Amino acid sequence: MQMSKHCKYCSNLIPSIRKSSATYCSDACYYEAKKLRSSTQYSSQQAFINLFNRNKELLEQFYPLHQLGQTVTYAILDGLQFNWGISEGELQDSDSNIWKVIGKYCYHSYNNQKRLILIVGIFYPHVMLSKSKLLESDVFCYWS
Repeated sequence: MQMSKHCKYCSNLIPSIRKSSATYCSDACYYEAKKLRSSTQYSSQQAFINLFNRNKELLEQFYPLHQLGQTVTYAILDGLQFNWGISEGELQDSDSNIWKVIGKYCYHSYNNQKRLILIVGIFYPHVMLSKSKLLESDVFCYWS
């Protein structure tokens, strides 16, 4: 005797005429479950994009202050709910400091001083940066 299986979407019994590997009782349940999975995946991706854009907007706001010599601290961005875990990449300078890349902005947090250094430029992944070149200018080019 074959064990009865239940549909993953509606929990009804799966008819015996469907394949033994079937997990849905009908094509309609399969498509509804697929729409639900797609919607969940889209929401998850959209949440990440929204957080990324929020981080980018915060860096855009604070970059002019940094250019004027004002210190941008970790606490300021943390208080504005900057998400430290989101970036589109990382760069490493010649002193092995890790710089997080968000859009056209790049930042490094000095943990012992709780301050940030912000720069803007065109970033290419997998490139070692010269620290002096990195801090010299706002816009710079990279070499391999």
